[in-house]
Amino acid sequence: MKYPLVLSFLAGILFISSMQANPSAEEEVNQVQTDFNEMDQKMSDLRKRFGQLELRMSKMIASPQTQENVEQKETIEKQSTSDVVIEKNPVDTKSIGNPSNATASPIEPEENNESKKKSSLRAFYAVTFPMATDFRNHEVEYEWGHHTEVRLTHHWNKFFLGGSMGGKVFRTDKFITPYSPGHLILPANGVNYSIFSNISLGFEHYLSEKTYLTSSLGLGAGWAWDKIKIDNTQIWKENDPFLYGMFQLGVGYRMFNSLSALVFYQLDGYGKRSHFDTQLFNQVGASLSIHF
Repeated sequence: MKYPLVLSFLAGILFISSMQANPSAEEEVNQVQTDFNEMDQKMSDLRKRFGQLELRMSKMIASPQTQENVEQKETIEKQSTSDVVIEKNPVDTKSIGNPSNATASPIEPEENNESKKKSSLRAFYAVTFPMATDFRNHEVEYEWGHHTEVRLTHHWNKFFLGGSMGGKVFRTDKFITPYSPGHLILPANGVNYSIFSNISLGFEHYLSEKTYLTSSLGLGAGWAWDKIKIDNTQIWKENDPFLYGMFQLGVGYRMFNSLSALVFYQLDGYGKRSHFDTQLFNQVGASLSIHF
């Protein structure tokens, strides 16, 4: 009898303990459910915040860019473009100036030629046409002759300063006595020559890269030797100094950077001498210049 009673007592105790354990399990379940609800609420709040951030970002992207942002964007684009060009076409310093290299970077146009070469040495030759001049109470006419000159110049932009030496050779043609009835004209002969030196100031203007205009004025001094013969009889032979002046106009062409050519007209003359009046000359000629 005792064992059944003991077993019944133990079974009751287990039932009562199980009944007491069930409420605690239910509380734990409720607590877990509450935690999940709180986590869902926090996730919902986070989703709302992310939605607000996304809306702000979309408004910022849709709004017009500021000037600073535009400049930064253009700078970045230029840098990226230059990087691409450098990768495709690297500059070869050896190929600069070679026209056959089509991929080379464009070369800047040359500066005007006159600004590169500051000095020049010019050689002139011209056919000279002496004008008639008074000799005492007579008049003397001359044949055409030769004019040569060498000039060294230095340039400052479009202006130049030069010093030259030259000479003339021409023949006496006629000896005229104006006071004789009918103006007696006698055939004459005799070689006349002179040497001179002058300082000139000039101006050059380039019409294009190669073609230019030039003009110059010069003053100096010289020495002349005159001879007059009539019927092989020498009636006058003398040498004396004179003041010299010249004016020149020309059109030039720059064939190379160090070489140019010029065609020119020049009017020059001797001042009064002891027995001769002022004597003028017309010249038409050409010049060749070396620039350095």
